[in-house]
Amino acid sequence: MGCCHADFAMVEGSDRGFTLGMPTFTFGAGVLAEAGENARELGLKRVALFTDRQVLGDNNSGQLVIRDDFLKKNPKTSEILVTGIGKAIEWARVTPREQVIDRFTKIIEQRGRNESTANLKFWKSVSVPARGGLISDADFKTWEPWLLDSGAISGPLDITTLYTNEFNDYRDGRTPAGAPGGTA
Repeated sequence: MGCCHADFAMVEGSDRGFTLGMPTFTFGAGVLAEAGENARELGLKRVALFTDRQVLGDNNSGQLVIRDDFLKKNPKTSEILVTGIGKAIEWARVTPREQVIDRFTKIIEQRGRNESTANLKFWKSVSVPARGGLISDADFKTWEPWLLDSGAISGPLDITTLYTNEFNDYRDGRTPAGAPGGTA
């Protein structure tokens, strides 16, 4: 499970009151208090909790954005960054869960920031279904109806101008050197 979202509604069958996106959520007594003042003001009585996958199905979201001028001035740096993220995604996708959690635990502990590793037991995946984090038109098409309805855009998206996999060495079915299944 990647990010969770909590929808708070006033009564059974009513429209959503508001939505919170959060990486962790406390369950049990006092859960509505954690939702904050908005929940109390709305007099909420129930909480619906769901994952992105339950709502959107397999979908890449939260893409990395790099400015065009940076890409133009720093193509190699951009490729190293994007491919590195792709390798990390792919490693976490194909490595057994217990090994990923163990690695994450060691990284957190070695940082020496007094961070808790308690939530790692809930880790399921990187929530990126595409090999190496490759982006597709469908990842953006999902949002077009909402963007139109909300007035954020006035016409259809020109999706081909919104993203590129040019800097991801997983493009065109390739596997980068040093990646799971790649060359050394």
